[in-house]
Amino acid sequence: MDHIGSAYELKKLTPAKLAVHIEDADFVSGKKSMPKPKNIFFRAASSFIKPAHAEVDVLLNNGDNIGGLTVIHVPGHTPGSIALIGEEKRVLFAGDTLRYDGKRVSGAPEEFSFDPTKVKESIRKIAAFNFDVMLPGHGEPLKPDASEEVRKFADSLKQ
Repeated sequence: MDHIGSAYELKKLTPAKLAVHIEDADFVSGKKSMPKPKNIFFRAASSFIKPAHAEVDVLLNNGDNIGGLTVIHVPGHTPGSIALIGEEKRVLFAGDTLRYDGKRVSGAPEEFSFDPTKVKESIRKIAAFNFDVMLPGHGEPLKPDASEEVRKFADSLKQ
């Protein structure tokens, strides 16, 4: 619910196109009900907070290119979570799959993820890429040598 809260208004007020991974598109458009979060606070809030649904303009898949960035499908936080990598500038937009608090890299908290096992698999997938800067959805930018720090974190994860 926190990912799509303003999408409807944004589309109404601008010529922006809404691009969403195919696995999340039906949740965004309202064709499917969103799964209930595991976190008790967000589970309760989801009963009251009902974001307006928005029609998806562009369906994304792993490997697609959008705005000069390559889509990396990283399910776990949501079924259609993505990261975006700009290989020319060596930057990764990590979304909610990875965080950096200024001291350490971490993954999305389990209570906010629909499939913690897939989150770990997705982190390992991201660790295979080379990037200098990681821009997470929460936290601070990680630079330089961000991919090396992500690889160390991925190596520390238990199966």
